[in-house]
Amino acid sequence: MVVLLNVVLGKSPGETLRKFHHQAYTLEAQKRQCIMCFDRKYGKGRWMVRNWFVRDVSARVSKMWPKQLQTIMEDTKSNGATLAAATVCRMLRNARDFLAVRDSAIPLLFCEHDGLDTTTARGRNQFGKLVLDAEMEAELCSERVRKALAVAKRRGKKLGSHNKKVKGKGAKAMHNKAMDLARRLAKHTKPLVKKSFGARRVKGALNLLPMAVKANGKKFHLSKVQRLLQNQKKLKLI
Repeated sequence: MVVLLNVVLGKSPGETLRKFHHQAYTLEAQKRQCIMCFDRKYGKGRWMVRNWFVRDVSARVSKMWPKQLQTIMEDTKSNGATLAAATVCRMLRNARDFLAVRDSAIPLLFCEHDGLDTTTARGRNQFGKLVLDAEMEAELCSERVRKALAVAKRRGKKLGSHNKKVKGKGAKAMHNKAMDLARRLAKHTKPLVKKSFGARRVKGALNLLPMAVKANGKKFHLSKVQRLLQNQKKLKLI
C-alpha cells in the first residue's frame, strides 16, 4: 500500500540565507531531507507526495497561513493522507495552529523528529513543546528586528521604501532616463542574454564594467537589472 503525503516546506527570506551561507533551510534542502526521511520510514517506492506546499515564514505573509493550513488539512483528511514537514517550525509557529492540527487527528510526520508519535499523550506533549519553542523563537526574532530598527532610526537612518511615486514631468523624465540607460547598455547585455544568462549573472557582468559606463557610476542591484532587461525587451533591443 502506497502512503500518500502532503508536505509543507518553509520559505525563508532569500537574502538572509545568502548572507549567512545557511543552506539548511532552503526549499531544496528541506525537500532532500523529506525524501530521505520518507525512504527510511516507508521504503523506496512505497510513498507518494500528493502536493508540496510552501509556507512563506515572513511575518507579513504568515497572517494568511491559518486559512491555507485549514485548506491543507481538509485536503489531507479527505484523501487519507499524512501531513508532513521537514521541521515543526516550518509549519507551525503558534499555539492556535498547533491546536487546529492536533484536534484534526490527521497523521503527522516531522522529518527532523521522525520518531515523534502524535497519537500518544507523551508524543502530543513533546509536539506541543516544540511548537511553543518555535513560537518563542519567532517572537524573539520580531523583538530583535524592532530593536534594530529603533537603533537605526535614532542614528538618522531613513526607514521604509525610498521610491516614491512620481507624477507629471518628473515621471516622464525618469522614464526617459531609464530608456536611455537601456539603449546605452544594450550592447553589453545582448550577448549575455543570447547565452541564456539570467538577471543575476547579467548583474555580475555589468558590475565588472568601468564606472563611467554604469548608471551614475554606481553598482547595479538585481532589481535594477531586472527592470533594465524588461525595458530592453520593450524596446526590442534584446
